[in-house]
Amino acid sequence: MRISKLSTALYRVPLLRPAEDALHGTMDQVELVVLQVETDEGPTGLGYAYTIGVGGTAIKSLIDDYLAEEVVGEDPLLIESIWAKMWKRVHWVGRGGLASFALAAIDIALWDIAGKVAGLPLYKLLGGHRREIPAYGSGVDLNLPDEELVAQVEGFLEEGFSAVKIKVGRDDPREDLHRVALVRRTVGDGVELMVDANMKWTAAEAIRMGKALEEFDVVWLEEPLIPDDIDGHRQVAQALTMRVAAGENLHTKYEFQRYLSAQALDVVQLDAITLGGITEWLKVAAMAEMHNL
Repeated sequence: MRISKLSTALYRVPLLRPAEDALHGTMDQVELVVLQVETDEGPTGLGYAYTIGVGGTAIKSLIDDYLAEEVVGEDPLLIESIWAKMWKRVHWVGRGGLASFALAAIDIALWDIAGKVAGLPLYKLLGGHRREIPAYGSGVDLNLPDEELVAQVEGFLEEGFSAVKIKVGRDDPREDLHRVALVRRTVGDGVELMVDANMKWTAAEAIRMGKALEEFDVVWLEEPLIPDDIDGHRQVAQALTMRVAAGENLHTKYEFQRYLSAQALDVVQLDAITLGGITEWLKVAAMAEMHNL
């Protein structure tokens, strides 16, 4: 079996209402780069990458103009080999960012083909560690007034979630504390509460805010600092009782290795899109397991 064709399409999907976080400001759309891989024996694979409004055309162009020619003619089941070949093609212009997103779309499509050929869903193809996973309700909600924030959280509870996450990182930290207190009162003591700062703070600010947030039994503080500040994350993780979560903005296994070696996080957040696909995701998951995370 050989790959015969790659087809891509870019969709810009408007959000039902504007969303806001501490770093990106107001967002009104997401971009989806959808990819189909065809083979000469019939099985096809569907992959995708996403953005929060910027970069979709560049991701599509990387696939169409550079990566497709590396992939066509290859055996789609030799996923590791294809991933390495694609990485070598684009590493000079980016070992993360747009390049990782483009690799991810193709890699996910190849795993889709592998699952179809094996007659297995992906979780079983990868070993089937568990049949269920815990999930939490989360919103991009920094812009919501109190009554809408409460309505959102109550909606999560009605849907059956036993954990919720909200955004923090307003210019006035007192507003953050007010919103977290409001949500804690709304959900009660039996629901886990997490917060996401979207890289808003310095290490000193994150430690100060984190200690204040611990009063509300917050489970984890997500992305308090920019992802480049590994030592800052280490300082925050050591200073707080609550866990520090990060990883959505890390693009390679090498970045994760530096975080793990520095003991700079407690919750490893992997995104198959930003990491370059399922192939790289699996390697980082194994690294996290070695650190008991």
